[in-house]
Amino acid sequence: MKSRPSDTLKDAVRSGAFTPGVRDVDGLIDLLATDDDDQVKAVQKAILRVGRPVAAAVLARLPESKRPVRGHLVKILGRMGQVTLDPGIAGELLTLLDDPDLKTRRNAIIALGHLPLPGIEQALLQKWAREDRVDHRRSIAASLGRIGGPKSLDALRVFNTDDAELRRIINQATLMIARSRSRGGESSIDADALPPEPVKVIAHCRSGLEAILAEEFDARLNPKTLGTGRVGLTLRGTLASLYEARIFLNFGIALPPVGGAGPQSVVTALTGDAAMRVFRTWTRGMIRYRIEWAVAGHKRSAVWNCAKDIAALRPEMVNDPTNSTWEALVHQSKRETRIELQPKKLPDPRFAYRVSFVYASSHPTLAAALARVSKAQPDDVVWDPFVGSGTELVERAKLGPWREMRGSDSDPKAVAAAEKNLKEAGIKADLRVGDALTDRMPGVTLIVTNPPMGRRSRRGDVGPLLARFLENAARCLGRGGRLVWISPMPDRHADEARKAGLALTFRQTVDMGGFEGQIQRYEKR
Repeated sequence: MKSRPSDTLKDAVRSGAFTPGVRDVDGLIDLLATDDDDQVKAVQKAILRVGRPVAAAVLARLPESKRPVRGHLVKILGRMGQVTLDPGIAGELLTLLDDPDLKTRRNAIIALGHLPLPGIEQALLQKWAREDRVDHRRSIAASLGRIGGPKSLDALRVFNTDDAELRRIINQATLMIARSRSRGGESSIDADALPPEPVKVIAHCRSGLEAILAEEFDARLNPKTLGTGRVGLTLRGTLASLYEARIFLNFGIALPPVGGAGPQSVVTALTGDAAMRVFRTWTRGMIRYRIEWAVAGHKRSAVWNCAKDIAALRPEMVNDPTNSTWEALVHQSKRETRIELQPKKLPDPRFAYRVSFVYASSHPTLAAALARVSKAQPDDVVWDPFVGSGTELVERAKLGPWREMRGSDSDPKAVAAAEKNLKEAGIKADLRVGDALTDRMPGVTLIVTNPPMGRRSRRGDVGPLLARFLENAARCLGRGGRLVWISPMPDRHADEARKAGLALTFRQTVDMGGFEGQIQRYEKR
């Protein structure tokens, strides 16, 4: 079957949604004979959408092709080789390392750097030894950085050049090879190690939960609210001991601030005595780290510059973004640099009971906050009428004794999920399918729940639904009983609860992940 006409194909690739067939590949290759970079990119994407059959067609056209088509075909082959790791494609690319066309040679070098197959490193090293073009040396060094081993490391380290860009690429490549070679070694966090001296820790939580979190931490940690979503602590014990608190999201060890806001300030902080005490106290094996800026994106160039200087000062530290043990979160102002060292390979044991999930169910740290606001009593008869995956019931149970646990939901799948999670947590509860608007729960002393706010609720405005629930909750609670929930319409619900006989005794606006709700506690008068 013939390919579609050239003009038809040219119009089709511009749409961005065109998926050609094998019959169109020859016609698309003809469209690569242009200096229009936008057209070349669009055609290459279209050809790659054909999938595996395109490799044979490209290989068949390659011997007779001329520039610029030849270089573009090599680039396509490289992309196909990355997907399939086809030795046949790799073999063809190896034959092009000395191709007369410079663009073809360079594209072959770049493509081979993405194919970790036998013989490729040696071929690139041989090319490195005889190459006289600095632009091609840059490409070879970058490719060796991706797939090279000890031989590549040795070859790159002894090479001298006055070309600043080549020197930068060589430095980056040697760091990448050293990182890859070290990945077989152990690198973990010892959660039970004790620091030689107190360290400053910053615990992060959802905006609005700072005061509740500070109250949850042991007073010996000297908890203090530092700002939005942050609570400061003074840690004298183990990292594992921090997990006695359940409301925080994650934490970092705060290093002393360093003057200045450039990459060198990051290097100074991460190689300083305070950082090394942290690394050596809690790291078992190699110190693997990654650098992340709190604002302003990834800053890849700055990261590589930092990693190069850090490696020179502290060879035991390995920059490893994909398998890091520590994340260095960088906060910079005009005058100073502050870094938090966040442990990445530290299992969080707090919510292991969550083996089953329901769409839009509570985040466990938010459920833990609701439970703490509830002022747990040992004789509590607890009911969650929108039980979801059971998280509120489990988090209330974690706070201490109770008399009964009850949960209901209009969705049978939610009840089934809650049953699994409560069983995993070792908590007995009476769970059933029910309607929060009409169910009667005699003897309930505490209702703790995160009601639906539109994502898992009945169609329409949730306002009337939650207003009816408030009326039913007031009927179920005896005098002194408490209701703790999150309201998406706090003022409206406070007024409706008052009319139903519930007095508002606590309120706190909290980030719900894209919108705000208000934690409210009511008592039946």
